[in-house]
Amino acid sequence: MLAAYRWVHENHPRKFILKMDSDIVAFLDKIEPVLGNPSDKTVQCHPYTGTVPDRNSSSPWYVPESVYREYYLPDYCSGPLYLMSPAALAAILQVAPEEKVFEVEDAFFTGVLAAKAGVVMEKIRGIWVKKKESQPCVNNKGTVISYPIHSDDPARLTEAWKHLRQLRCRYPVEHFILTFLYND
Repeated sequence: MLAAYRWVHENHPRKFILKMDSDIVAFLDKIEPVLGNPSDKTVQCHPYTGTVPDRNSSSPWYVPESVYREYYLPDYCSGPLYLMSPAALAAILQVAPEEKVFEVEDAFFTGVLAAKAGVVMEKIRGIWVKKKESQPCVNNKGTVISYPIHSDDPARLTEAWKHLRQLRCRYPVEHFILTFLYND
């Protein structure tokens, strides 16, 4: 990822980065309206807070204490999809040589490096981390941007895309409960 981010910064320094895994379904046309100011150091995403590093050496999300000693990871973006401003990317790349790399790239780039670089994390409510049966709506238009499938199977991705396109708007009571009780 570091090499890819450097390439983008060197070749397209004024472009936003949309980091998206292959097992995501997304409405790409809903990304542009949420873009912030390119000169603001921001990363927009679904944030994780209070996460303890996985110390199990057989885990794909293993973070050795020799690389990161703290009990909690800094707040970071869920890895399947996040949006990074050009200023945030430049700031992250500037501090990257000062830190030991670990394999959990979302926590490393949008957590450790972003915190050190003074990058601000902004929650985008339409970036989901799981499938849901309804969505918040504004003026009767859905606000969902994406959610992960955790499968590269074309049939499952197609099914998820159809589900995403047909999500209904939430009922007012449902919206109230999910928004205020679960910050959804």
